[in-house]
Amino acid sequence: MKKHIKGFTLVEVLVVIAIISILMTILLPNLNTARLKGKDAKRKANLKQIQSALEMFKADSVDKKYPVNSGTVVKTTGGVLSLLTTNYLKQFPADPADPLYHFYYDTPVGANAGNAYTLCGYLEYTADPEKNNVCSAVPAGSCVADCNYGVSNP
Repeated sequence: MKKHIKGFTLVEVLVVIAIISILMTILLPNLNTARLKGKDAKRKANLKQIQSALEMFKADSVDKKYPVNSGTVVKTTGGVLSLLTTNYLKQFPADPADPLYHFYYDTPVGANAGNAYTLCGYLEYTADPEKNNVCSAVPAGSCVADCNYGVSNP
């Protein structure tokens, strides 16, 4: 009397593994792109939040000027950041990937000090259509890498 053992043959298992491998090869790059886009969306939102705080600072200041500071501003330092977190930001926005992520905040010097600003950051997704040249004059390495996205006023 023969017993019939139910199960899959080796060929069937190998075919399923091959199909799963092909699907993973197609899907993984897309998942990585989505992750980069998500982190960059958070970075853009952080810069917009800081920009709003700068606008509120200017509106409340006696001389109607932005805080004057030039150079790389690291999240954990004082200076401009301490001015914003006192009244305008409950806490300084954190980067989704690196807690020590830094951006670049620049204001004109001399007679125009505090009349305008440039706030720059780094986007990881290389094909982002919102990358701009606002920060083209920023020294290399001022952001995490070269600053490739910025907001300014005016």
